[in-house]
Amino acid sequence: MSDRGAERRITIRNNHGENLVGILHNSASVSLVIVCHGFQSSKERIPMVNLADALEKDGISAFRFDFAGNGSDYTNKRDKKKSSMELSCLIPQQIPVSMYWKIRGGCGGKGKPNLFNLLCQRKLLKDCTLPSAIVNYTFKVTLGCTVESEGSFQYGNYYREVEDLRAVVQHFREQKYVITAIVGHSKGGNVALFYASKYKDIHIVVNISGRFNLVRGMEGRLGKRFIQKIKQDGYIDVKNKRGKIMYRVTEESLMDRLSTITHLDCLLIPQDCRVLTIHGSMDETVPAEDALDFDKFIYNHELCIIEGADHEFSSHQDKLSSLVLEFIKTHADKDKDTSKQAKIHSRL
Repeated sequence: MSDRGAERRITIRNNHGENLVGILHNSASVSLVIVCHGFQSSKERIPMVNLADALEKDGISAFRFDFAGNGSDYTNKRDKKKSSMELSCLIPQQIPVSMYWKIRGGCGGKGKPNLFNLLCQRKLLKDCTLPSAIVNYTFKVTLGCTVESEGSFQYGNYYREVEDLRAVVQHFREQKYVITAIVGHSKGGNVALFYASKYKDIHIVVNISGRFNLVRGMEGRLGKRFIQKIKQDGYIDVKNKRGKIMYRVTEESLMDRLSTITHLDCLLIPQDCRVLTIHGSMDETVPAEDALDFDKFIYNHELCIIEGADHEFSSHQDKLSSLVLEFIKTHADKDKDTSKQAKIHSRL
């Protein structure tokens, strides 16, 4: 381990061969807390950075990272990766190389499809890969936004992100760290809980602003009659207020989210896993009633609603950090005491 106080950039390969990028806040302690970001977020968002800083200052090492296809780097331009998505359309065999995109696969010539014209005009299309077939192409385009961790952004994807988290846990255990807790914000809170449900080797989990009802809120993002639309077209492009595509929802990724049953995973979390759910009373992204639902289905659970706090606890960062620190330290000390008593009894 490196010297205390040094933030270190670390790359970890997941089981899909993709590199996950994170920042280690090293307190010179083998005790490590892993911090997970939420939907379309990154390790650089305020809750993740502030929590990692607070843990490090209190003598606990922390690691915040980007799930595959997520994240952005505001400091290291050289290592940026491009966020990609798949598009399908009918296009002619001959496609020219444009200043905004290049073709891999041997195609070339005259006549640019309207879709390419549109993407190039908006400077969204940076790179694409095409097969050599002629008719119905499915091709990958690389958008102007940048990510650090490799892979493509996917809607839903909870259990795949659980496996990303598993790769991180295994990496640090190989480095002789002790994983004291997992902390997750928003979707990252769900991922932390689902990890605890599946692997049962983490005894402290903090779920911040997690969503219990995964169906709620989908109509606001995907529009009315979204199931009929995705059945008809095979996908839905989610756009921002300026009309630019933020991400694509495929039928497969939508079904992945709809088939994720939160309460079943919560019931499978071991009784010796202590869980804290923190939620803001003024959260407009995920309503606070979701926190009450977690409290109904997790056996060893504490609930804290912070009055006036929004989804990212914009004006309540200190309160959030103090609650997380207190919970982790209290229960980590209890685990140490239990371990010492077990050793004493084994000697007797």
